[in-house]
Amino acid sequence: MNGDIQINVRPRTCVVPLNSDSEVFIEYQVNGSVEQIPFQPCTNDCDPDEYTDVSTSYDQIYIYNILYSNSNQDVISKFYSNFINDRRIPIYFVIKYRINGMISTITQRIYYYYAVDTLGCTVDDNYFFLCGTLNDHELYMQYRYSSLNKLNCDTLGATKVKIDIYIYDKLTSYRGNQILPLDEFNNNIGATFNTNKELTLLRNNFNEYVTTATIVVSYLDDSDNIIWETIQVDRAYIGCISKATMHLYSNQTCISYQFDNNQICSSYYLGEQDFNSLGIFYQEKGVTHLLGYYLFHQAINYSISDQTMCFVCDDFVDSDTYAKKSCEENQFLTKQKLKTATVGFGIISNYESILLKTVVSEYYGVFTPLIAVCGAVFIIVLIIVLSFLKFINN
Repeated sequence: MNGDIQINVRPRTCVVPLNSDSEVFIEYQVNGSVEQIPFQPCTNDCDPDEYTDVSTSYDQIYIYNILYSNSNQDVISKFYSNFINDRRIPIYFVIKYRINGMISTITQRIYYYYAVDTLGCTVDDNYFFLCGTLNDHELYMQYRYSSLNKLNCDTLGATKVKIDIYIYDKLTSYRGNQILPLDEFNNNIGATFNTNKELTLLRNNFNEYVTTATIVVSYLDDSDNIIWETIQVDRAYIGCISKATMHLYSNQTCISYQFDNNQICSSYYLGEQDFNSLGIFYQEKGVTHLLGYYLFHQAINYSISDQTMCFVCDDFVDSDTYAKKSCEENQFLTKQKLKTATVGFGIISNYESILLKTVVSEYYGVFTPLIAVCGAVFIIVLIIVLSFLKFINN
């Protein structure tokens, strides 16, 4: 296994001199042993904000790189092996420097990390909303806009996708994992995980500033070797939509929905300027087909239990990947599929993403929640693991 490592920081404005006596490294602990990986200053083709051999002030540096090489391959490979076995290993960014003859140390815990898609396996930068919902139903991870999963590393020998999702606070942790054939995974929307007592504990003691979700998506070959993987980390959220109904009319599509009556949900509010969407799909013979998605701009007050929002074709987002090219054609096809297939929809907001399937009649569908997941809150990234190539077996 190999791969470069990059640390992105947002330094405070403070006097921390850097010179030839300074030491910069990653530090982590495994089985009581403290391991370190040193950073070497960049000397050639450096980024303007990168740590270099002429850097003199910590508050001007935003990027620190560890480049994989023959001289450090053993320590980096050891780090990756430990990190794969335990995604929650405490990792620290450390700077030691000398000032007025005294050695001082800056130590910062690294909480957020992800793997960069150097192989082009995904089709956009935010291919998954980072989802972690503490819901009484199943836990769900969903592709953006309620779209089909889009993982395309089959040309590199990948035949399977392994999904690991971790949700945790300081006291409790939940882990869900599954391995799916690549074709099966790409023919559906997201992935589901069963709830258990740990997830219930996290929900009952939910703290939006502490509860965290980590999603790891790995490509495996037939021997379960990791060819490539990506990681995303964010805060977890409680899914608030408890029940919803979709009504199809000749000129619009309407959603009526209800929220859980709890203190956390009632504090949420989405303004008209916030990004929200409605995605519609149908499943037939085990394959999911997209009918498209709509953007909505209505304000949502989560303290009001029952609400309705409607969408017209002006809200429809065109795409060649949908079942039909126009909104009107997709609306007509949706009504047809209500009679012969499983029709569902997904609602995505800043706070949650919920996928719903339906018991239907000819004119409207009554939907019950399948799962609910987290909001997509984008955060400052502190560590980036650049490329995971030819990993050893899990």
